[in-house]
Amino acid sequence: MDFKKYVNEEYLNQEVLEEMKTSYLQKGVLKLDGFLKDSVYNELIKLILDIKGEQVKIPDRCSYQEMGDLSGVGKLFSSKEFLSFVSIITGKSFSNVDLNIRKFENGDYTLLHDSDKIHNRTEFFFIFADKWNAEWGGQIVYTDLDERSFIFPVDWNCFCLINRDDELGRFVKYINHLAGKKCFILIEGW
Repeated sequence: MDFKKYVNEEYLNQEVLEEMKTSYLQKGVLKLDGFLKDSVYNELIKLILDIKGEQVKIPDRCSYQEMGDLSGVGKLFSSKEFLSFVSIITGKSFSNVDLNIRKFENGDYTLLHDSDKIHNRTEFFFIFADKWNAEWGGQIVYTDLDERSFIFPVDWNCFCLINRDDELGRFVKYINHLAGKKCFILIEGW
């Protein structure tokens, strides 16, 4: 899969890559809006938002739909070109990625859980959403023991990289009834 055909050309510029790397290494987090080319994003969202996945519900942990490979969309985020892109920004080498693709809608969430032990890793996520209102919930929240938080709203065509350690927990805020039939797809990797 030719990663360069799909991603916003601005993010492939060598000077911009260096700026992204510097920012990520200083802050431990990087958010890239408009990550995919608009034409690619608009075509993909038409194809995938109506697909139903397998419901996963563990009341004290999570509720969402597991989406599998989502008609090949996962291949973009596990391609060698993508992993090379992430390696350039983080300064770490990646030969493969563990990928989860999940759909969230009214009533869905994930919770912090003591058994979720993370051993210093780089994580990323990408959001497919049509239109989303923050009042509906769904924010992706990273929080530590000092109660400092990184809160990421459900932004369409948004890619984020996070340097995560054992003290940084993560959850998806409950999506309330105001969302109606709206949903978003979260692609996560580490």
